[in-house]
Amino acid sequence: MRRMLARGMLVLLPIMWLGFANAQSSYDLGNCLFAQGLLAEAAEAYEKSLHEGSSDVVAHARFMLATCFEQMRDFDEADKNYRLVWQLFPRSPWADDALLRVSSHLLTSPDLEDVRAAKSYLLKLQGLYPTSPLTAESLCLLGESNTRLHEFDEGIKNLTEVLDKHTESGLLPRAHFALGRLYSEDRNPLRDFERAIDEFRLVFEEDAKCGYAPWAYFSIGNILREQKKWEHARPYFQIVIERYGGTFCAAAARPMLVLSQVERDQFLRGRESFEQLLEMINQARQPVAPKKVQALPPPAQVITLEIISDEAYSDEHRAIYKGDVKVSAGKMRVFADHVVCELADQILRASGKSTRMQFDKHFVLDCKRLTFDIRNQRGVASGGVRFVERDPGLGPSSTTPKAKTVKRLVFEIKSDETLSLSVQE
Repeated sequence: MRRMLARGMLVLLPIMWLGFANAQSSYDLGNCLFAQGLLAEAAEAYEKSLHEGSSDVVAHARFMLATCFEQMRDFDEADKNYRLVWQLFPRSPWADDALLRVSSHLLTSPDLEDVRAAKSYLLKLQGLYPTSPLTAESLCLLGESNTRLHEFDEGIKNLTEVLDKHTESGLLPRAHFALGRLYSEDRNPLRDFERAIDEFRLVFEEDAKCGYAPWAYFSIGNILREQKKWEHARPYFQIVIERYGGTFCAAAARPMLVLSQVERDQFLRGRESFEQLLEMINQARQPVAPKKVQALPPPAQVITLEIISDEAYSDEHRAIYKGDVKVSAGKMRVFADHVVCELADQILRASGKSTRMQFDKHFVLDCKRLTFDIRNQRGVASGGVRFVERDPGLGPSSTTPKAKTVKRLVFEIKSDETLSLSVQE
């Protein structure tokens, strides 16, 4: 019996060795094919080597299999295999890299749940592998994920740590760019355009040849354009086009260069039309002396008109204001998404989901459409009209006046600066 077992072992040992040698040769073949850029063939060889061999060989084969899928743009298969690397071989030299790569892929998703998953993986990487050489890169990714999740204080902390503690990592341009995006984020309560511009400038001052440099120039141009500083914005778009020609960023900068010029011209035309409108109103306010009669005194109501908006467009007949538009006309305040001033007739038309008007402190109105005759001080509100009228003679009251809802409301501002209402139920 012992002889039979011994003979069986002698037969079995060469077979086991042959299997191990085949696994090693499949792994080596995968490395060779990968070096030649034959990714599909390399992936097949790596997959064959997963069933035999030492744990180090299998761990690295699994990592390289994921890398093949990643470079073939099959991110689902790549991430599945990267996850298996740290799940099956958490102590292997490739586990931290696998965590980092999955996190990086998840951060490209528009879904915030994927961003939250990326953040959890990055925190796991930092907790499990505190001495990892990938710590600085994980902090950059963590800062970017916190920005996406609007956790701005944490994002600043992550990115500042890269700048303070990982100065030799080569990631300073990336960290400065991420901070620039964080400070220019419109939902950031700490939004600071000047700080954002400073961070973007540090990107190309650190390394003008890095991949973030053209986008830093582009971002500064966009901020200045948003601030209506078109003359300062245009040179940044020109730098992108001239220095980084052939890149996607340069292609994006060309229409922005044209758009900034168009916006500047439209704004100037809008301002000229606004000044023309003010001049017409001032002329209309001048009292006219009738024949054989002493000149009449000026009216008690003094009209002042001020319009503030995000965008202004105009032609010879009208001026159009868009965005968060605020109109002041004497005691009247109007807030709307869209305002049109018909220049010749001096008619102001306001519209939007919720167009609001306030007269003095005693009258508040909400509607969809509002028309106001600036010269004659008459207006009409329509479309879901709701208004609250307080009696100025009662003084402060503990009870809030009840809102009224009507189909149409006509109002007129009298010469004694009071408001007259005509309701149509």
